[in-house]
Amino acid sequence: MQACPNLIQSVSVKTIISFFGLILFTFGLCYLSFARTLPSLSPIQSMWSPDTAQIPQLLIHYSWLPRQFVALMAGAGLALAGVILQQVLRNPLAAPSTLGFSSGAMMALTLATIHAPWMLSFGREWVAMAGALGTGLIILALTKKRGFSPLTVILVGMFMTLYCSAVTAVLNVMDQKELWSVFLWGGGSLVQHDWQTFKQMSLPFLLSVVAAIVFVRPLSLIGLSDETAGSAGLNVNRTRMIAFLIAIFVTASIVSHVGVITFIGLAAPALLRIAGIHRFGQRLILAPIVGALLLWFVDLVVQNFGTFSGYAAPTGAVTGLFGAPIMIWLLLRTKSMFQPSVVDHGYVFRTQKPMLVAWVFFAILVLLVVIGLFLGKSQTGWVWGAQALEWRSPRVIAAWMAGALLGASGVIMQRMLRNPMASPELLGVNAGASIGMAIAILSGLGVSIVIQLGFAAVGAFGAMMFVITISRRSNYSPEKVILVGVALTSFVEGITLLMSASGDSRTLLLMSWLTGSTFRIDMTLALLSSGAAIVLLGAAFACTRMQQAVELGPAFIRNAGLNESKARLILLLLVAGMSATATIVVGPLSFVSLMAPHIARMLGVIRVHHQLLVSALIGGLLLVFGDWAGRTLFYPWQVTAPLFTCLVGGPMLIWFLMRREQHAR
Repeated sequence: MQACPNLIQSVSVKTIISFFGLILFTFGLCYLSFARTLPSLSPIQSMWSPDTAQIPQLLIHYSWLPRQFVALMAGAGLALAGVILQQVLRNPLAAPSTLGFSSGAMMALTLATIHAPWMLSFGREWVAMAGALGTGLIILALTKKRGFSPLTVILVGMFMTLYCSAVTAVLNVMDQKELWSVFLWGGGSLVQHDWQTFKQMSLPFLLSVVAAIVFVRPLSLIGLSDETAGSAGLNVNRTRMIAFLIAIFVTASIVSHVGVITFIGLAAPALLRIAGIHRFGQRLILAPIVGALLLWFVDLVVQNFGTFSGYAAPTGAVTGLFGAPIMIWLLLRTKSMFQPSVVDHGYVFRTQKPMLVAWVFFAILVLLVVIGLFLGKSQTGWVWGAQALEWRSPRVIAAWMAGALLGASGVIMQRMLRNPMASPELLGVNAGASIGMAIAILSGLGVSIVIQLGFAAVGAFGAMMFVITISRRSNYSPEKVILVGVALTSFVEGITLLMSASGDSRTLLLMSWLTGSTFRIDMTLALLSSGAAIVLLGAAFACTRMQQAVELGPAFIRNAGLNESKARLILLLLVAGMSATATIVVGPLSFVSLMAPHIARMLGVIRVHHQLLVSALIGGLLLVFGDWAGRTLFYPWQVTAPLFTCLVGGPMLIWFLMRREQHAR
């Protein structure tokens, strides 16, 4: 009985007024949507027992009304998953979308649709659950030894999101026509044609709610600390696994029926925390209500204003547009939410001959360049010769330079953030380049490759300046920099998906570039990228002392006579420039900046200048090999170099990280 008064006392009057204002505005949008569908405003009972001779009444009963209930249930389920994940991981930015659960479920559904459609006969929920569960288990395995450090959990989650998205992108490239509807549906569509989806979602949602209520006390204890929960007799690992299963169960059910919807699971619990509601029991009750209201509001905006050229915008994409500004606002309002990182070289030995390692990789790289230039495949089989040298050489040069830039930028990023899972892809630079390219292609302004790449360059550096401007307020703290980049990436992905949903035939060209293409690189662009790579790599080697000082912490920065903010800004600009140049050349998707530094560390290359050199060589090697393998191994299809690198390199990177955890034990 005291819960309600305590709750009212903990919430400010301004928050209560804002909440009821949002409710009133949402009901106003609901009335507007209802009136647009049923202009005659027939009696309310027509919603439940429509006149079969009246088409508007049938639309209300079988399309409009179930859509409202599905939106409410999906929002409530995602918020429930979000509040549970944030509690057990003690991480205010944990959510199904940031941990890769949604992307894993979508990848599994796409794979089953193409290669094992018979699996869907058992129920899409189980296929989606398998994908989400696999993602969750990998995250648990990779972050357990670090005590589920919030920044590490988010970075591993974003890595899994990128990998699952890359696999889905490969499938879309190879089966574009067949999977186009799947791609748009994956953007999060709440359009309904009967009550079937609502009925199928109801049982998993209710079971998840009951399970969360049953485990409310263990979940409350685990939110304090592992030691406190353990001293109270709680099995922490089992409770965390149960919590993960509840979150995965409800998320998989939602993704399997309506696609990927981002930010609801993140925003609803965070808004409650800002409102002053900190007790888990209260947040467990209120988060689903707030999540349902948020998604319902966004979907009503889509229903009333979200039709472009006859195509309805996916609600999930619009949710990303609303959610990214909310996430940035939350970051600006909150203090540092992560514990300081520790310097971690990741592997336990140091080679005494780092230059020998560099020469070995250089020799392998030269061999692969020769293979890429002279060995190809045709309808008659393998072909060796210089017949296609004019066409292949720009691609090989561009892949080499882009890979070197990504490999070196990954070293700088990981040392600057003092976290082995950091990556320049998470800065938002790739996303900015994507939106620039999308504007150029879909607006009709980008009639040539030069203009398109110019738009991509403007977008990349615009995103970079945005991240730097926002991060300046937190003295370029590592967690704020990377999380602003994550928010910006999600925002741009929402815009790109909206553009893709327009039905424009030029969208296929955009999708080709978004998956990372070297197909249209000419020698002029290849030489320009080479010049930029030489300048940027030279600057990276000139800043090795600064990188070492920033990695060791503020005290070492001061002892080196450097200003911490300026040092971080210089390195951030350098990383952004390297990443932007590589993105413009080969597109936005790649794991090279994650993989290359890990391979170098695994081989015992630890010192900054040695690791920069070896990582640059490994990065060039990976993309040159990816370009050659992508155009020969899948012939007559072509898989782009970055996508092939993601596809093959993702499992390799997970293996590296698993070995690293075994060494840590």
